[in-house]
Amino acid sequence: MKKTFIGIAGVLTCLILMATSCSSHKQVAYFQDTDTFNIVTTHAASPITIQSGDKLYVQVKAQGSDVINNMFSMVGGTGYSNVTTVQNSPYAYTVNPNGDIDFPVIGTVHVAGLTRSQAEETIKNNIISSGQARSVTVNVTFTNLEVSVLGEVTSPGRFVIDRDELTILDALSMARDLTIYGKRENVKVLRVENGHQHVYKVNLCDAKSLMSSPVYYLKQNDIVYVEPNKVKSQNSEIGSMTTLWFSATSIVVSIASLLANILK
Repeated sequence: MKKTFIGIAGVLTCLILMATSCSSHKQVAYFQDTDTFNIVTTHAASPITIQSGDKLYVQVKAQGSDVINNMFSMVGGTGYSNVTTVQNSPYAYTVNPNGDIDFPVIGTVHVAGLTRSQAEETIKNNIISSGQARSVTVNVTFTNLEVSVLGEVTSPGRFVIDRDELTILDALSMARDLTIYGKRENVKVLRVENGHQHVYKVNLCDAKSLMSSPVYYLKQNDIVYVEPNKVKSQNSEIGSMTTLWFSATSIVVSIASLLANILK
């Protein structure tokens, strides 16, 4: 009898270990459908546009206007490399709820909905139209664009968007990829659009659906959430129950030994 109960305890232990086994290849591999084709049509790339609350760093250099040149300092670099040094600059402007910035020399400029290059052109044309300069160079840089990556990734966190077109794959790379427990076929992207919170689902295992998704290219303040798969959920449940199971097994073995001794 003692051996029987010990055998049962051994079986219980094996079941616990089996429940913690790794995911199958189908649950882990990305782009599984690419074996059947070579070309994927991606969703049309849309450069990030300016929104209310964004902070813009604007550099200006004008020919024929010492006034404007004295007001602005055109420094080296082309934007993102200077983000950390310009956030507190006097040339940083916050886009107000109406989508405007209050710009020196030309006053209010509506920039919401514009790309960086469009905003540069708008400011440039307004300065020239004001008659204060013949030729103007304008450089607009975002200083606060970020996306969040949460859930089953190696390094969750908030990451700076360092280019005009950032894909969800770029963001996941910044977070050092999904863990083995990340649910690749149901990654969620939370995005605020027109004042409403939208949730998009992305399947990393399916290249066609991924790259044609409207959230393949991320926007500022997007949140990428990687849901834990069943294995992680089961491990979590088992983890909280492991001590209880082993305690119960120990009790069973002890009772079996006691009964075996009594029944001899």
